[in-house]
Amino acid sequence: MLIDTTKIRHLSGQTISFSLQGNLETIVIGGEVLPLDGPVEVKGEIHNTGRTYLVKGTITARFQRVCGRCLKNFTAAVETELEVEYCHASEVREEDREREEFEVFEGNSIDLTERVTESLYLAIPMKALCSEDCQGMCPQCGQDLNLGKCGCETDKVDPRMKVLEKLLKS
Repeated sequence: MLIDTTKIRHLSGQTISFSLQGNLETIVIGGEVLPLDGPVEVKGEIHNTGRTYLVKGTITARFQRVCGRCLKNFTAAVETELEVEYCHASEVREEDREREEFEVFEGNSIDLTERVTESLYLAIPMKALCSEDCQGMCPQCGQDLNLGKCGCETDKVDPRMKVLEKLLKS
């Protein structure tokens, strides 16, 4: 995912819009492999501040996931913001090398791939839910509770807790 800087390189103070699409490597979170469902899109602007380039945009991606409650496959859409400042290697000063205010790039293109991947990692929810009101599965029979109730007894008390149940009743 490359942004060509040749058009804006000599236009200090100017902003150019961009729109990129690309495929990323498979993302793995907590041992779960998240295959992408189509290309990742990045839309935004690059602003030449005189010495650096400020890239601001929105990242949109769709992943195939498995619901953590009902175990059904679903497609999850993720949208997150991107804001990174880049400096061309020829513009980096000695005092800049100690500070980590910006990313350094060489040539005529800025490669956003690493930052886009990092932003997606941070934006993807750890717990995958097909919907906020997903009822999950019955722990006894495995019935998908989104499709309807099962006939299982839900008030079943652990036999070790029967003594506490008697105390609560008295």
